[in-house]
Amino acid sequence: ASLDAEADAAFDVLRTDLQALPHPGYVEEGFESERSEASADALFWRIPLEDDRLGFPIYQTDEASGLESIVRVRYYVERDGGLGALIREVYVPGEPPDEDAAETIARGVVGFRLMFMDDGGEWRDGWEAPEPPRAVRAALTVADIGAPERQAARERVFALSNAPGAAL
Repeated sequence: ASLDAEADAAFDVLRTDLQALPHPGYVEEGFESERSEASADALFWRIPLEDDRLGFPIYQTDEASGLESIVRVRYYVERDGGLGALIREVYVPGEPPDEDAAETIARGVVGFRLMFMDDGGEWRDGWEAPEPPRAVRAALTVADIGAPERQAARERVFALSNAPGAAL
C-alpha cells in the first residue's frame, strides 16, 4: 500500500472512533492524552520521533448480541528500534485489555502528534477532561519500511460533535 493510503486508513479508523463518542454525562473517564517529549537520542534520519498517546470512551456494538456499550479506546505508537506502529487498543474500563484487543492501524510510523482545541478556539498540546475538546488535530508521519527515506506526513482535523457548545 502507498504511504498516503497507510496514513488515510489510520485517519479513517481514528475518525470512526471520534464519531462514536458518548455524551460526557454518560462516562466517568473522558479524554486523556500524553505528550511525548522528543529526545536527542530518539531520532530517525535526524527527525525527532513523536509518540503521543490518546485515550477516550466510545460506543461499541457487540456483534453477537447487537447491544451497545461504552468501552475505551487507546492510540499509541509501539517501537522496536526506529520505525514504529500506530496501535489501536479497545478495552472495558476497569478490566485489563485482552491480548487480541490491540490492532496495528499504521506501520512505519515516524511520528504521531496530537493537538486539542479548547472552548476558546486555541490549540493545546494535551487534554485531560471529562468533556471532549472541540476538535482534535492529528499529524501522522509514515515511512516506507523498505526504503525509509520515502516518507509521507499528513494532518487531519476532526471536529467533535459532543464537545462543549456543540449541538446535541
